[in-house]
Amino acid sequence: MRERRWLGFVALVAYAAFWLAVLFGYLRVDSHDVSDALYQTIRGAAVVLPAFLLGVIAGRWWAVLGGLVFLLAAALPERVVVDGGSVDGVLLGNYGVSLGRALALIGLTTPCVIAGLIARGMTRPAGAAEEEVPET
Repeated sequence: MRERRWLGFVALVAYAAFWLAVLFGYLRVDSHDVSDALYQTIRGAAVVLPAFLLGVIAGRWWAVLGGLVFLLAAALPERVVVDGGSVDGVLLGNYGVSLGRALALIGLTTPCVIAGLIARGMTRPAGAAEEEVPET
């Protein structure tokens, strides 16, 4: 059971690292690099799948606290990406998270985490599974 807790913690850290990388532009797919349908599919999967997997892998109620990464991102300063020299610099992106966007992402991803918890069957308290005795 102890290994299970470590796995859940690692999943939570990986989830936070993924979202910080996405929100600050370190991990991105440009819309002009792929077709529009594929781009929209990737965007949807990038929101739903990590949150769902966090719920499945962590399997504990505290997995829903993964949404706090968005509030952390809102508190961090924005990141501006410029390419080129001082004369021909091109602004590639301005990456930051507002409080409104953070709350919207929490509202969007938390149901996915809960769906992952339900899919794993962890809707009851952690100790309840060990206390149950099958009737004979």
